[in-house]
Amino acid sequence: MKSAKMSTIVVLALGLMVLPASVAEGRQSLTVNGQDVTSITLELGQSCTVEVVSDDGTSYTDYVGFDNRAVLGTFSHLETTAAAGDGATVTEYNTKPFYGYLVVARGKFIPPRPGVHFIFEYEAQEVGETDLKLCLNDPPPSPGRLLDSVHITIIPHPTPPQPMGTAFTYQGRLLDADSPADGLYDFQFELYDNPGPFAVQEGNTIDINDLDVIDGYFTVELDFGSEVFNGDARWLEIGVRPGEFSDPCEYTVLSPRVELTPTPYAIYAETAGGAVGGISGSGTANYIAKFIDPNTIGDSVIYESGGKVGIGTASPDSKLEVTGSSSGPILSGTNTGTGYAGYFEQAGSSNIHGGLNVTTAAGLYGAKIHNQGGYSGYHSYGLYSTVYGSDKGDSYGIYSVGRKYTSDTGGKAYGACLIAVNNRTGGESYGVYGNARGSGGNNYGVFGRASGGTTNYAGYFDGDVIVNGTLKTTAGAEPFVDGPYIICENNVARSTQNDYYTKVKEIKIGRGGTLRIAYRLSEPGIPGPAYGQIYRNGTPVGEEHDTISSEIVNVIEVIGGWSKGDRVQIYAKLESGLIECYAQIDMFVISVNNPIEAGARKGY
Repeated sequence: MKSAKMSTIVVLALGLMVLPASVAEGRQSLTVNGQDVTSITLELGQSCTVEVVSDDGTSYTDYVGFDNRAVLGTFSHLETTAAAGDGATVTEYNTKPFYGYLVVARGKFIPPRPGVHFIFEYEAQEVGETDLKLCLNDPPPSPGRLLDSVHITIIPHPTPPQPMGTAFTYQGRLLDADSPADGLYDFQFELYDNPGPFAVQEGNTIDINDLDVIDGYFTVELDFGSEVFNGDARWLEIGVRPGEFSDPCEYTVLSPRVELTPTPYAIYAETAGGAVGGISGSGTANYIAKFIDPNTIGDSVIYESGGKVGIGTASPDSKLEVTGSSSGPILSGTNTGTGYAGYFEQAGSSNIHGGLNVTTAAGLYGAKIHNQGGYSGYHSYGLYSTVYGSDKGDSYGIYSVGRKYTSDTGGKAYGACLIAVNNRTGGESYGVYGNARGSGGNNYGVFGRASGGTTNYAGYFDGDVIVNGTLKTTAGAEPFVDGPYIICENNVARSTQNDYYTKVKEIKIGRGGTLRIAYRLSEPGIPGPAYGQIYRNGTPVGEEHDTISSEIVNVIEVIGGWSKGDRVQIYAKLESGLIECYAQIDMFVISVNNPIEAGARKGY
């Protein structure tokens, strides 16, 4: 809190002891870049951070922003710190005549504590002056609510200095017949690489005509360009003639040539001789500079402001944001060593968003992982996930949702589609491999649940199914392996036909072999014989049984020669001429060592 305002509050507290609550609520202030100031000056494009600070743990509701919407730039929320309490909130407030944010410091379980509570970024974009205000409970123009303010002055960029040219000043003294020359003379200047007769001229010839020489002294400005001064020694040759002459052959060459020697700091500057022509250019505030050619500096695509770095964007929302429009990857990493090509770690213990969030508006892959092959002797994992859950929550190694919208006209939704391809001779492939281990409770290698559709399958298999163990329903029945498979039980299945057999029940088997088949035959109603027989695909294969000797007959037959896809059938008929009577099959059981085709179940 600013010291001047603290003094005012102290005086009010001593003079108005009846209002201690108002003083306690007003213990918030503004700092800029962590400094307690009342005013700042920014150039266009510059930015700063503004913090709402409290020196006690009182909950409060404040407004921070600008009167009459005179922002002159952008004002955005960066961070709410833990010191503001676990119930702290920030809401944008944009109601005339005030623009800014409503900030609330409070705690549901963890109360506020002294320190920085809310951090904002301000970026100057218009020349002018404005005031950033912090108000208690109500935004301006409510009277008597102002807690603190910072006056902001925004100035234009200063005029950039002009680059220094390559011209230099040469002064000399000219004698004519051993007397100081006086009058108008024409001069011709040439630059050579040595003083000898076989010297090579460097650069162009410079002609300066009608130069006024006074008492023998003259001063000229010479510009041979930057290319001629590369660190090698240079000699200046001077030709002169009276100003009224015009014949090029009338120049008198002064001898000897004059060596151009450096000043002491020019010798030091020789170390920059490799930067031919010097370095020039300009840039934009907050953009990282780069060489756009060997001697010119300009903007790169890297932008930094308020501790956030953007590549391809001038408004990054995170510590590092990469934005682009390309058919190739926007961000990639290659590691030719033994480490990670990319490594992400979320160290916070209460971050519900996890370590990595991938969102795509459209595309074939939400995230694509391609593993070329593991290190020799090691396994290869396209995706390896280890999750340690909380003390009460569930742990998901992989959690995936495939969704289709009601407006979609085709396609299926897959929570997970896993395909295994093994081209090695004799190799094995597992589309899904489940291994559940635990020291207590139930363990499910694969668990499936389906509901809400016209047809719901918790598991659907297109191919043979092998169970190395006991296959059970939730009630504990063993329908497939080494036990009775009940086709009907206490479920009236009858034939009221006379003289010929009609089919009562059937089941299609998934594999061939020898079957043990049992059924119960009865003839309720007016007593009379009923007949039953086992058929294969509409052809009788078992013996005919009847109820002549008893009203109920239990039949067991063992019949071989069955093939995959055969239909096991039970047929029944009545004695000819009987009425109001029927043949009833109220039990039909198959014992088989091979699984029955998918779809068969109790009560089929």
